[in-house]
Amino acid sequence: MGCTRSYAKASSHLPCGGHCLLRGVPGLAKTLLVKALAQALDVRFNRIQFTPDFMPSDITGTEVIEEDRTTGRRSARFIAGPVSAYIVLADEINRAARKPKLRFSKQCKNIRIPLVA
Repeated sequence: MGCTRSYAKASSHLPCGGHCLLRGVPGLAKTLLVKALAQALDVRFNRIQFTPDFMPSDITGTEVIEEDRTTGRRSARFIAGPVSAYIVLADEINRAARKPKLRFSKQCKNIRIPLVA
């Protein structure tokens, strides 16, 4: 990849529980760098592709109601969003609307993730 300084900086933030900002023009393998780092550490990795129509629940997750077809019984189940991973890559966050940006920055400050958004 040729980004040894970026790799060293990104990996030095993890033991501290910190955040790391990787900036650069497209095609520098930033996603590959973060994915390889997660694989090397054997931790869960998720990528969030921010778009203008992105909703806050797309980040944290949402609760859905499922119905058992045989019994007709309904139950609520939480589907965790991508921010529940140990390593999260937020791509093109500048394209998102204000509310998803605020939700993401709030989640970055939290150690625990609320189960219901």
